[in-house]
Amino acid sequence: MRIDHLKYITVVAETGSISHAAERLYITQQGLSQAIRQMERELGVSLLNRTGNKIHLTQVGKRIVEKAKELLVTYDELTDIAKTTGDNFFHTKSSKRITLLTTPFLSGTLLPDMICRFSQKHPNANFVINEKLPQEIIEEICEDRNAIGLFSGLSDRLNHKDFSNANLTFQPFFECEQLICVTKSSPLANRKSVKPSELAKYPLALYDVGQNASQLSELLKPFGEVKVMLRTGNSKLYRETIASGLAIGFSNSFAEYFEKRNSVVTIPIENTPKFILGWVYCKDTPRNEMQSEFIDQLIQYVNRIRVSA
Repeated sequence: MRIDHLKYITVVAETGSISHAAERLYITQQGLSQAIRQMERELGVSLLNRTGNKIHLTQVGKRIVEKAKELLVTYDELTDIAKTTGDNFFHTKSSKRITLLTTPFLSGTLLPDMICRFSQKHPNANFVINEKLPQEIIEEICEDRNAIGLFSGLSDRLNHKDFSNANLTFQPFFECEQLICVTKSSPLANRKSVKPSELAKYPLALYDVGQNASQLSELLKPFGEVKVMLRTGNSKLYRETIASGLAIGFSNSFAEYFEKRNSVVTIPIENTPKFILGWVYCKDTPRNEMQSEFIDQLIQYVNRIRVSA
């Protein structure tokens, strides 16, 4: 059983509401409900009685919440002891740990070379990398406030209230335009730019490693039925499908820095949201020296890409 699940059930008990508890915990209602159900399965008992929109603890739920509160106090005491012990192995190891919560897009473009460069200078650096969607990154950092989030997404989907409500800071470090990818023989290949309305008649290939491709395809819906010919997480298959002329695909100028395509042409799409990259961190949690240096080097690396792009 996870320690955060104990916290979840105590907050639900205090608020008497899944929605209010989720708001206080900075997680989704669905995620909170799933966590409570997982606890119930592990313990083999019902913790909550649900009647319409109202919930209250069962008798055994009340007893478990009381014990959960005691365990949470003990857990806080243990972590306080650990924090005051500065010469143990685990403290030394954690000071070199860099936990990254990143979108799939960035783990496949920016991070491989960045981590290689950083590790050459800091061979003892300990990276923990988890791929998440943007909303999941926000939720995870609320649980692991020492983690660093690397965020990528469309500007119109970026809700700064999500960050401020969770006491997080979002700092963008790159903004670029959306591109369409076509084969060299495409009638669009010589265009300087294209309108979304012109793309609706073409079959689409979506590189489905996050939400961006699907969100971009939604931009075409007002102009007719969107024909998705391929949806794949295989980058080679995606590229070859476009190069063969079977479909058009989406990209952006940041991705094109890492993709050296000789068989396709990229063209800016007019009147579409910008693609934004940035990092997310907890306002009230100081970063260790290793984390700070990683972010500094990452921003320097991205600035070099900006000059080249």
